[in-house]
Amino acid sequence: MSCNRFEELFVKECQKELLEHIMHCQECRYEYEKMQKTEKVLKEAKPYFQRQKIKMNHLKAVICVSMLLILSVYSLQNNFLNRNSNDYLATHSSVTVDSDIPVDEYGLVDID
Repeated sequence: MSCNRFEELFVKECQKELLEHIMHCQECRYEYEKMQKTEKVLKEAKPYFQRQKIKMNHLKAVICVSMLLILSVYSLQNNFLNRNSNDYLATHSSVTVDSDIPVDEYGLVDID
């Protein structure tokens, strides 16, 4: 593009001068039309991407809640298993041995 007036007027936001220049300059008119078509496509696509963003946010929320639920169940199950194993060990750890057999301080058979 040999004419750089379009960029200059567009950046300065001189709408009136830009439109006047476009009426006389074919190259700038072509650039302006391309910009208008691009803007139209972006406006048409915007609702789609907004819906996609909302869906993604919902998916993230579902994943977070699911992970929280899974971790809670795992934690409860782990606590339950630890408590049960500790209770089991506490109730079944004492070894009963006949009094006729000598045992050491650990409850093991004492062999001299």
